[in-house]
Amino acid sequence: MPLNVLVIEDDADAMNLVVTLVEQFGHTAYTAENGEVALDMLEQYDFDAFVVDIALPGIDGWGIIQAIRRNPVTAQTPSIAITAFHDSAVEERALSAGFDAYFPKPFEPMEFIRQLESHVG
Repeated sequence: MPLNVLVIEDDADAMNLVVTLVEQFGHTAYTAENGEVALDMLEQYDFDAFVVDIALPGIDGWGIIQAIRRNPVTAQTPSIAITAFHDSAVEERALSAGFDAYFPKPFEPMEFIRQLESHVG
């Protein structure tokens, strides 16, 4: 079943990579370039999963995951953190904050899709 995935990423190249990957596997990708746009979209649309860059301008990935988990409609929606930070402490914090998976950039595309689909399924 095709998924509706919101990709929240401020880096155009990283966003294009994730969108292309999501769409290659038959899913639909929606995009938000910052946290403010993402939070507006959360109120307007239903998504099956979120892919969130942690280091965003304004409302960062930490603020977004808090908003996702506080909202009864999105509280159980799978969320994947992507970040340029290659640090076990950041990974631990991401998982503790409510992300279902953590991928440091660059990530292995097949593992990313496998995790995305397995958390939704």
